[in-house]
Amino acid sequence: MTAEPRELAEKAMERGTFTLTDMLQDRTFPELDVPLYLDEAGALKMIELTEEIAKLETKLAYLPAGTEETTVATARVKELETELASVRESMNDKKYIATIRGFSNADRKLLVDGVMEEFPIRYEVGEKNAFTGKAERTEVPNPDRDAVFISRLWSKFIVRLTNSTGAVLEGITVEEAAQLRYMLPTTTMEHLDAATQKIQVASDWYEGLTDEVF
Repeated sequence: MTAEPRELAEKAMERGTFTLTDMLQDRTFPELDVPLYLDEAGALKMIELTEEIAKLETKLAYLPAGTEETTVATARVKELETELASVRESMNDKKYIATIRGFSNADRKLLVDGVMEEFPIRYEVGEKNAFTGKAERTEVPNPDRDAVFISRLWSKFIVRLTNSTGAVLEGITVEEAAQLRYMLPTTTMEHLDAATQKIQVASDWYEGLTDEVF
């Protein structure tokens, strides 16, 4: 998952021509494949190894060639890469690929408005502000609303799930999205959340590009 949002948006534009109806309805928004690992310990180990490799590679960029420190760091990177490959291989039978696709800001607004209509914001009224004379209001947290919103958001983003054997599930329901969030390890869930944010940025770029075309 290395492509930047702008690259994803421009790649979507290269897929071919489309009509105004396509643009307004089911535009060819950017897509991204995100690996989902169900092994919490393995997923965490992969993240730790990847971060350590990145730190060493950054360090190597500033070290002069031919020194003992450079040799040691280079050897350590190779060791970590071998370990990372081994961990990834051992987790393949527990890996799924989530294909996520961006969608329009208009659709996102409809999703938000629907959740807010079902779960209106409520406030706690506190003491009056000494300067304004008005009572301070604090929004009351609503975990149920947040859970419903995220599940609906995921069901909109995730257009396909592929397991290790290649079997494919086209799209998921809101209920399935809620189950997925419940079963995923925290590190994997955070990884997918970050990917959805990235694809949404790419979709914003894409909307701007298609607006320029039309």
